[in-house]
Amino acid sequence: MSDPAARPRPQYGEYATPEQQRAAIKAPETNPHYAPPEELRSYQAASAAAPTNADDRFTSQGEAGSDRPADSTALRHPADRVVTIALLVLGLYNVITTVAGRGGIADQIDAAYQSMGLAGNYVVTPLTGIVADVVAVAFLVLWVAAAALSSWAIVRGRMAFWIPLAAGVLASIVSGVGYFILFLHDPTFLAYMQHL
Repeated sequence: MSDPAARPRPQYGEYATPEQQRAAIKAPETNPHYAPPEELRSYQAASAAAPTNADDRFTSQGEAGSDRPADSTALRHPADRVVTIALLVLGLYNVITTVAGRGGIADQIDAAYQSMGLAGNYVVTPLTGIVADVVAVAFLVLWVAAAALSSWAIVRGRMAFWIPLAAGVLASIVSGVGYFILFLHDPTFLAYMQHL
C-alpha cells in the first residue's frame, strides 16, 4: 500500500471533510465550473416565466420595481418603426394640404377636366364646400386614429406599418367618393357622360 503522507495534496476537494463539503454546497455558484442540473434549469426558467402574484408579474415584466425591462420591445421591428413613422409623416402632410386646400377644390376639378379633355369649367355649388369639409375632417380623423393605433402597436412590439397604409386607403376611398358626388352634380361632367 502507498503511504498517505506521500500522496499529493488534492486540488479539487476530493478529501474534503463533511463540514467543508456542506460549506461548499451552500454556495455552489461560487465554483466557476458549476452548472445547475437540467431539471433545475427548466424549473428556474418556468418559475421565472410564470410569477405567482401580481407584484411578481410587474417586476418580471419590467413594468414596475425593476430597473431593466424583461423583454425589450424597443429592439423589435426597427424597420417597421421607421416605415410606420415615415407613412405617418406623409399622411400628416396629406392632411395639412387637404385641410389648407379646401377652398381650391373647384380648381382641382377644373384641372381634372382639362386632363380628361372636357370643354367647360366646374360649376361651384353649396355642395362643393360641404364635400370639401367632410373630406378634410375625414382625413384628419383617420390620421389621428392611425397615429394612435400605430403608437399602441409599436409600444406593444407589434407590426404597425399596415395601420397608416389602411388609413391611407380609407382616405383615398373617402376622397374618391367625395369627388364622384361632385362630378355627378356638375352639368359639364353630366354633358360629357351623355356624349360618350
